[in-house]
Amino acid sequence: MFCVWSGDYRAGDVLGGKYTVLEVMGRGSNGVTYKAEGPDGKTVAVKALSLRRMTDWKQLELFEREAQTLETLKHPGIPRYIDYLSEDTEKDRGFFLVQELAEGRSLAQLMDDGWRADEAEVTRIGIQLLEILEYLGSRRPSVTHRDVKAENVVLEGGKAGGRLFLVDFGGVQAAAAGDALATGSTVIGTYGYMAPEQFRGAASPASDLYGLGGTLLFLLSGKPPSAFPQDRLRLDFRSSLEVGDALAAVLEGLLEPLVEDRMPASDALKILKGETSPAAVSRSGGDPPGARSRVTSRGTTLEIDIPRGPLLSTERLGTASFALVWNGTTAVWTLSALAAGSVIGAAFSLPFWFAGYQVARDAFGGAFSSENLDIGAKRWRLNRGKAHDSGKERSGKTADLKGAKVTVTGYVNGEPRTQLELLEGFRKVPFGLGLSSEEQLWLAQTINSHVERLTGNKPPEQPQPRALTRRRRMNDVTDLGGPMVGGPGVFGGRVWGGPSSLDNPSFWDDSMDDDD
Repeated sequence: MFCVWSGDYRAGDVLGGKYTVLEVMGRGSNGVTYKAEGPDGKTVAVKALSLRRMTDWKQLELFEREAQTLETLKHPGIPRYIDYLSEDTEKDRGFFLVQELAEGRSLAQLMDDGWRADEAEVTRIGIQLLEILEYLGSRRPSVTHRDVKAENVVLEGGKAGGRLFLVDFGGVQAAAAGDALATGSTVIGTYGYMAPEQFRGAASPASDLYGLGGTLLFLLSGKPPSAFPQDRLRLDFRSSLEVGDALAAVLEGLLEPLVEDRMPASDALKILKGETSPAAVSRSGGDPPGARSRVTSRGTTLEIDIPRGPLLSTERLGTASFALVWNGTTAVWTLSALAAGSVIGAAFSLPFWFAGYQVARDAFGGAFSSENLDIGAKRWRLNRGKAHDSGKERSGKTADLKGAKVTVTGYVNGEPRTQLELLEGFRKVPFGLGLSSEEQLWLAQTINSHVERLTGNKPPEQPQPRALTRRRRMNDVTDLGGPMVGGPGVFGGRVWGGPSSLDNPSFWDDSMDDDD
């Protein structure tokens, strides 16, 4: 019998003429779930929604979307869709979603009763849930659960080692192109388990990975994610929770606040299954197209590997050509002066040799050395290997690092030539020779984000390098007090300043004067 006044059903009531209610299993914001018996005698789960008790039409929209999505899913970790039907009475209409019954208890219920999972069991749970989420993300269109948490994970038999089920797809999102429901304004989820982008209504399969990270953190600590301190939206669990390196790396990767930095399910699975080490998995979301450097993030360690570059690159072709012409001309000058017996005349060419060396180093330097930068929780190391020797190492304390910055070393034809520097106190350690300015800026941002996360040190300001106009070139030389080798028409306005000139604001001024 249909209970029209309360919207609830009692044991013995028959739903849609097919499913006999046995007991209430749970209540949610979008319906009541019953344990029922089907016409074939098998036990099922029936989620019911009463039209009279709906507060807005969005509830019915979500309910129907849940049924439509579940009908397309076939995975052992998702209760199988069986039926969807409705029933009219004199004063109400009931809607019913019938699924395979996930026998067991939710992880939240087990935790409330004092059950605690060890690290091995949490790893096992993480692997099973990652496989489910990887399946949902691989669907076309992809499927986003939007409310992954301990309450929605059922452990079969209620005992460690049992199979896991992801339930309650009431907030599911199918991101079909052009689907208004996929980008609707409704914010669905549970505080602490919701990824930052969900608050903007921009949920994606990566958002479910954040929820999974929060769930695993809850299982390990017994505390909801919202109870942990935050630093720039990033949860700090290491200070109060001891966990193995592999699981810690996965937690940090899944709980990344920026969706583009979040660890993919495939990488997390490889780490938890022991198929790869955290060191082999990059959390950066992929290096920019055309980047020569390779960036790997694992836990508290950032590694940047810069292999030797080509002898000549398209970006450096103009500089290389200029270096050859400049040094060739200087060589003719020096040799002519020496041949004439004029030592003083030859001595005057020394600044030009210095200038030529700087240009040649800028053009060809990256082809003769490789670099590896490793920034850990306590120490950083920079190894530089050259073509014909073992290179050398620079190192220091991570706590002393301020970050990295791109500085201007000079100009060729008004265009800035840049250098990447690691800043440790008052010491500046250059690296990244031969990289484009764009790649240097990207590496500086990556380093600064990592250093700030480890030390809390505010990264240095990084204006964008700008080209100089003709008038600005001359003004900057006067302001800097540094020599300019050749005039703007001869050397293209190349400025050679001392170390103080590299940080002079005039090089970075965004309010450049235009030529009159």
